[in-house]
Amino acid sequence: MKLLTWIGGNKAKTAAAISIGSVALVAAMALSFHLSPLSWGWYQPFDTSSGLALDGYDPVAYHTINEPRKGNDTITLQWKDAEWHFTSLENRALFESDPERYAPRYGAHCARAVRNNRTATSNPNIWHMEEGKLYVFGKQRAKEQWVTEISNGIIKISDTRWADGRSS
Repeated sequence: MKLLTWIGGNKAKTAAAISIGSVALVAAMALSFHLSPLSWGWYQPFDTSSGLALDGYDPVAYHTINEPRKGNDTITLQWKDAEWHFTSLENRALFESDPERYAPRYGAHCARAVRNNRTATSNPNIWHMEEGKLYVFGKQRAKEQWVTEISNGIIKISDTRWADGRSS
């Protein structure tokens, strides 16, 4: 009864408490999904929400066999503050010789989210290769939307937003 009296008797304090709680909840959810505006800078150079870059998938496999393959946890490499796994020593050597060529764009964050000026965790099984570059997405629908916008310059828009977000 005292709680109801306090709530009913002091609407300003109640509204402030609800607002603060809502902001805290949104921030906690954003962190748990690795979802935030690029300008906040709350992201790593590569999405390692699973503890590994690309959730432990071999980034070279997308390029060489045109499909995702889970890497071996004994064939690894550290690059850009992330641990990368590979299916073979050959793939690790290829990556090591030119990591920018094989690594997913936008730090393995969802490419559609980057286009929308934010970061979001991706799923390495939802991907697209365009002009030799690997893009990953959080959801199939995000991929489909992004792919339909390629002819409208979505890659240039995403590249600019990623670069701007990294420099702010």
